[in-house]
Amino acid sequence: TIRCILYPQVLNYGKMMNDFQHIFNRFCYFLGTILISEMLLQLLIYNRVYWLNMPYIIMFSILYALVASLICSIFKEKAGFRVAMGLSVFSGLLYGAQYLYYIFFKTPLQVFNLTNAGKAAEFAGEAVTVIINNLPTLLVFFMPCLALWLFNKNMFGRIRLKSFAAGAGVAVVMWAAACGVLTITNDDAPGTPYNLYYNDTNVPASQKTLGVLTTMRIDAQRTVFGFSPKDAPVVVTRENGNSTDKYEPNVLDIDFSQLIDNETDQELLNMHNYFAGQTPSYKNEHTGMFKGCNLVFIVAESFYYPMLEHPELYPTLCSMVNEGWNFTNFYTPLFNVSTSDGEYAAITGLLPKSGVWSFSSSSNNYLPFVLANQFRNEGYGTVAAYHNHTYTYYDRDKSHPNLGYDYKGVGNGLDVKVTWPESDQEMAQCSVDEYAGEAPFHVYYLTVSGHLEYNFDGNNMAARHRDEVADLSYSQPVKAYLAANIELELMLEEIVAALEESGELENTVFALTADHYPYGLRDECINELVGHKVEQNFELYRNGFFIWKPGLDAQEYDSPMCSLDILPTLSNLFGLDYDSRLLMGRDVFSDTEALAIFNDRSWITERGSYNANTREVTGKMDQAYIDRINTLVHGKFVYSAKILERDYYRVVLED
Repeated sequence: TIRCILYPQVLNYGKMMNDFQHIFNRFCYFLGTILISEMLLQLLIYNRVYWLNMPYIIMFSILYALVASLICSIFKEKAGFRVAMGLSVFSGLLYGAQYLYYIFFKTPLQVFNLTNAGKAAEFAGEAVTVIINNLPTLLVFFMPCLALWLFNKNMFGRIRLKSFAAGAGVAVVMWAAACGVLTITNDDAPGTPYNLYYNDTNVPASQKTLGVLTTMRIDAQRTVFGFSPKDAPVVVTRENGNSTDKYEPNVLDIDFSQLIDNETDQELLNMHNYFAGQTPSYKNEHTGMFKGCNLVFIVAESFYYPMLEHPELYPTLCSMVNEGWNFTNFYTPLFNVSTSDGEYAAITGLLPKSGVWSFSSSSNNYLPFVLANQFRNEGYGTVAAYHNHTYTYYDRDKSHPNLGYDYKGVGNGLDVKVTWPESDQEMAQCSVDEYAGEAPFHVYYLTVSGHLEYNFDGNNMAARHRDEVADLSYSQPVKAYLAANIELELMLEEIVAALEESGELENTVFALTADHYPYGLRDECINELVGHKVEQNFELYRNGFFIWKPGLDAQEYDSPMCSLDILPTLSNLFGLDYDSRLLMGRDVFSDTEALAIFNDRSWITERGSYNANTREVTGKMDQAYIDRINTLVHGKFVYSAKILERDYYRVVLED
């Protein structure tokens, strides 16, 4: 009788322990694979392991390892092994892809990039080169596959339903515990695990803090289901000087009170309250000083301010900078999803939304403040945009006509020779006759000659000007970069000569900036170009913006400024009507406090800088000031995305 009673219990206990052993062995393997991959990726990309963040990464990694173990437990031994090998290969591909994408674009790979991989086919040659050069490193991410192949004994086998249910219950508890720890440790600063998980879309910071798997899971979830922060941003605003005593605000007649009273959509209501609470910038002595003038606006591919140390290579460019208004404390951050994000910030005055091509997403939105639509309202006859690469790339064939431009690129009317990259000079030659002598006009150029890779074999523009840089004491990549950008100089020469001949040069304003720094140069090459080791959080993104018009008094402005400030600054100079509360930048000539914003939520003001990664502060700033600017920056990221998502300008401005 005793034997009949105890034997089944002992048997069940033995089966339970066997199930436990199977799950535990697989769990240890998957957990080790994930943690090693996470630390290796941090080391390769950021040159360090963020040990203080490892507890959060470990918490979620335990959850993923347990889920992977349970998935393998559904199958019999051989099938379970194949599933585990498939998961291991997937892990190697995922982490390897993250590494390669960062090496190529200096930004993390997001789910949206995977869904648009076909768009990158034009850069397949450069991608292959990157893969070949980094193949030994890539293979390290697949070492767990080899370990699994060699040491897979006693790891696999189907477990009982009771054991599977118990394991699933533990996974749920682990997930709840991880979310609870995030809440308990929250201190409201940008970059905290809580804010990255619930309130923010800061992908690089999320990878460092929560790990690659958690970041990609959150990214996929937000891509599919949309995203609104759990905690709506607090309404804070910038400070103004004494301009309110002398000038009118740059605002439109928007009845926010009525909008708030009539709104039933909570998200739109939050937006109405936020923008109603913003302090506008004010008009000033520079307002309208270029009214009626022509405007040539150029976003130059990978333009970088150290180029200006070489007037022998770029005489026209350097003359414009030295004879015009030079903004010497200007920054072009590199954003998360695509290199077109820098262009988007400069043209729209909005921060790009993480997880999408913001320009493409704006294609059907109402955009009344962009320059092309503004100048059309002013009666300008020619409002055109040109890009000397494939006209459909990043869906510019959809976004740029919506900006108000008659848009031409390679494939829809811009007849330049197709090379890699294409010639900026040829773009000017093919387009300048379309507007020279057709005043008033506004034209926008997006160049491509300065694009990576920087060598004399695969870069036709660099090869074209190899002799001009042969005697410079730089490495080959830096020489190739400088050589390729000679095309920008020749483009400016073509435009200036044509406008001078037509008699329009004296009445034409030039504005030039970059889409981003030349991320295609390795760090040591950037240091070489700049002349010293470049600080990575702020100085790396320091760049150039200048405004030139014949007869303009030369000035240097050292107030902190970023790409967001270009649109309101030019709008004010040309006397265009806009609402400064609805743009994320500021007119640099107003007395609204300066603020340069970076993708990782770091910032620079007149008082100093704040590094959101390390919380390091420079300058004299108390905690109340830091908290206010942090909250201001957070709100700008959140509501820039919401303006794009909700077509908000149409909501508040279009009848």
